[in-house]
Amino acid sequence: MMILDSIIHYLRLTCIDANDPHVSKFTPRSVPVANSESLRARSRDYTNISSYHNLQNIDTSSGLVVFPSHPDDSLNHGRSGCYCASITLGSTPSTPLWSFTPMWPSSFSEGEIRKESCRRLCWSSITLAAGHVSYSSACMTRSLNLFIGNPANVSAIFVLPKPLYRSYFQHALLFSAECITPSPPLHSLHSPKDTVWALHDRAFLLWHSCMQIRHDTTVTDTEKAQFSVNAWLEADVLEKALNRHTCGIEKSMIFQGREYLFK
Repeated sequence: MMILDSIIHYLRLTCIDANDPHVSKFTPRSVPVANSESLRARSRDYTNISSYHNLQNIDTSSGLVVFPSHPDDSLNHGRSGCYCASITLGSTPSTPLWSFTPMWPSSFSEGEIRKESCRRLCWSSITLAAGHVSYSSACMTRSLNLFIGNPANVSAIFVLPKPLYRSYFQHALLFSAECITPSPPLHSLHSPKDTVWALHDRAFLLWHSCMQIRHDTTVTDTEKAQFSVNAWLEADVLEKALNRHTCGIEKSMIFQGREYLFK
């Protein structure tokens, strides 16, 4: 785990999309919330968002909004569905056990293939790290302090000759399948950050951030309380986003995203 974490850190694989304007970036000690276009579009349908905005004391453009029950949700679910199944590898003789994996577009250049390979390596590693943190928590032991376990992903300090400089590299990585997901029309309930794979990534990030705050002795009780409220609201957003999927892909992932939301 430490060797894998060190390789990802040293090669800066988690910031290969730093120049992409659509990438989600997270700051230390904050709930990792993706700037989902669909969530912001849906927020206009509700009139009580301002009360939650005041509670969170953040800009609602971050996507951290809670969506109460809406009479049209069932209709929207049935009408929109989701497009996840259309971007999978599908059932092929060579990949029978990977049919629900995001596809590799034939139009990808060698450079794009390398970048997507790095993304998949990072997200798989973050998932693996989440399992390790969960195991450590259940055993009442301290988990490893992993670079990939920090959603903000602030790197170590690189010391140069005089004067000294500090270089920080944030987590700037597109979610799983985000680079191959078409931007949906505004009326759609799904965005590239709302695919079933992206939602699982976001659930793992939320878990990591919660465990970090839990063990951070420098965070005040007030800050923990505020973080807890925001984390709870984000968990609601992720759960409702998962409920809107009709692709059936979640079962192939053994519902891990929901498991971590429950934790």
